Order: sequence, then C-alpha cells, then structure tokens
Amino acid sequence: MTRPDSGRPGDAAGQEKSAAEAVVEIDDSGRVTAISPAAEDLLGAAVHAGDAVGACLGDPEGAPLGGDFLEAVLNLTALAPLRRAGVPLYLQDGGDGPRPVRVTVEPASGNGGTHRLRIRSDPAASASGAAADPAADELAGILEVTPDFLAALDLEGRIRFLNRGARDLLGGSAEAAGPGHLLTDFQPETAARRFLEEALPAALEGGSWHGESALRSAHGAEIPVELTLVARSEGGRTRSLFTIIRDISDRKREEERLRDSEEKYRRILEAAQEGFWIVHDQLQGEERPQLRFKVPVSRGSRIVLLDLPEVRYFQADGHYTQVFTGDGSFLCNLSVSDLERRLDATQFVRIHRSYIINLQYIDVLERVDEQWCVTIGGNGERLPVSRRNVEKVKVMLGVS
Repeated sequence: MTRPDSGRPGDAAGQEKSAAEAVVEIDDSGRVTAISPAAEDLLGAAVHAGDAVGACLGDPEGAPLGGDFLEAVLNLTALAPLRRAGVPLYLQDGGDGPRPVRVTVEPASGNGGTHRLRIRSDPAASASGAAADPAADELAGILEVTPDFLAALDLEGRIRFLNRGARDLLGGSAEAAGPGHLLTDFQPETAARRFLEEALPAALEGGSWHGESALRSAHGAEIPVELTLVARSEGGRTRSLFTIIRDISDRKREEERLRDSEEKYRRILEAAQEGFWIVHDQLQGEERPQLRFKVPVSRGSRIVLLDLPEVRYFQADGHYTQVFTGDGSFLCNLSVSDLERRLDATQFVRIHRSYIINLQYIDVLERVDEQWCVTIGGNGERLPVSRRNVEKVKVMLGVS
C-alpha cells in the first residue's frame, strides 16, 4: 500500500497508538491524505492515498457511498449511539464480498487532513447485515427508511446527502438533486426566499429553525411541508446542516375541509336567519329585510326564535349582539347597526352606539352626573343615552 512519507495519521505522541489502529485521514472532499499501517492491512488494495475513501465503503448491497460518504457519515455520527458505536458500513474490497466494519469520525490533527476515520472490523456482523450494536444499526436503518425527507446540507444549503424518503418525496426531481444542488432549487420561489432569508440564518446563528415551507415536485406541484433545520457543530465550529422535512399535504387538506365546513355552516345559519325577514321596507336609503315578529338567536347548535315584544334591549358584542329578555341574554348573529336598520323604528330606538332599546320597557329618563340615562322596567337596570340621541328619545317618549 502506498502512502505519503509524512502521511502517518496524528502527531508524534499519537503515532505509536495510531500505528496499531486502522486510521485514515481525509480532506473535506473525502480523499485520503494519510493511512496508518493497520489501515493498510485492513483495507488492502481497496484504497490508496489520494483516492476517495467513499469508493471502497458502502452499504450491504455493495453500492459505494462515493462522494456522499463524508457528509453521510458525519451526520450519522452526530447522533450519540452511532458516535459511540461507529457507523456500520461494508468494505468493498473486491474479494469474497463486502466485509462489515465500523467507522467513527473525529477531527484530524495535521497532515493536510480535516477528519480522521477510525475503521475496525466488525466480526459480530455478517455481510447480510447482522450487527454488533443492534440499537445503532437500527437507528441508521430508521434514518434511511423513514418516510420523512432527511438531508445533509453544507453551510450554503447545498445538498450533500438524501435519504430514501427525500428521494420519494421529490419523485423525478430526486434524479437532479445530487450533491452540489441547492435545496432551494426544489422549492417554490416564496419558500426558497424564506429558507435563505429566515431559516438558514436562524440555524447558523441559533442552532436550529422550525416552520412551514414547501417543496416543488418533478411535475411542478407545490408540496406543503414542515421543515426543521439543525446545525451540526464540531469543536465549536458549525460544520454542516441537517434538515428534516415532513409532507403535511394531508393536514392542509383537512384544515381546508374544516374551513369549508365552517363556511358552509355559516351560510346555512345566515340563510336560515334570512328566512325570518318577512317584510321588506326602505330604511335609510337601503332596501333591507325588516324584522316584525321574531328575532333569531343562537342557543348551542340550534336557532331559537324570540318574540320581539319580549326583547327589552339589544347590546353590541363585537360583530354580534346580545339580546336581553326577562329570561336572560342570547347571542344574535347580526350587529347592532344591522338590527337598527331592520327593526321597527317606532318600537326600537338606538339610544347609544352600543344599545337599542324597546320603548315599552323604559320607565325613567333622567340625567345623572351629566349623563342621560334610561331605566329599564322590571329590574331597574340603567342604560346610557348618548348626547346625539337624547332629543330623539325625548320625542319618541313624548317629553319634548
């Protein structure tokens, strides 16, 4: 096995230990910069200095990891179980089939390398995939087969690794989503802009970002997704990004269905209420259905019709109105202003921006501390009369 003269991994203090271990140092592109004697013995003729180490390490089916190797392994070893046990891979040596090995990664200390790989044989694992650490292997398998979109990215958002769920979600687009392509290449314009302006800076500065986004399928369809972006740090320095993307199309369809149902229910209620507008009249220059006998109010999921003569007064409640009778208060879907236009103006009078009163229930009109008020018969409740409406109320009551 050929290696550079200065290519022994590690510094002088660590050379004796390194010589007894299968250690390979690689640069950021995944190419070998130094090999220990033990690594030469383990790898044999599988890799030389200057080769891409991913060409000789792959999955159980014999597929090499190739250029995706470094980011794939780095992101897997960021997970605690695999960081301790090592990533289960297979040495493609061209001999009797793939040999199971375990690979751990740590920062390199020189020789032009940026990462040190410690590779050891995994005698407890077979080429069919049995593992010395079932929990670690199970975790690695979950990452590949999970239906969620998992990807390793560089610090600019370029794709370095995609799992099967990502390839399935992108469909035909996955063929083009190889290393070097930006994740934003597969997002609609608005989602891509949010990723670059919000998600990416937040993850780089704060460690993570989570929110709704979108992908674009091979057919151009927009796929609503939930996106989590996490920064992977090593030695106090952010090295890469890991994203988890979940298709939320079903959830969005359900939300739309609920909105449609609510809108349909609202239209049914309005139509039902309109059925009680039995006389049309010209009010304030607008043609409006006028209420003569009943007023519709809500009680639970039912519409209850109250006799108008029983209504003592109406009080504004946001866009709705509280209807007060001797039996309590009820919610009406109409605003106070709408009711004013629809009610019999000879019986119901607007005394304040928040109140319409039934004239037959007024017992007292008086001025209290510069404020005109009316008192409701039966319970003695006092309601304010605005200055602009005082004269109108006096005329209606025959006191002016």
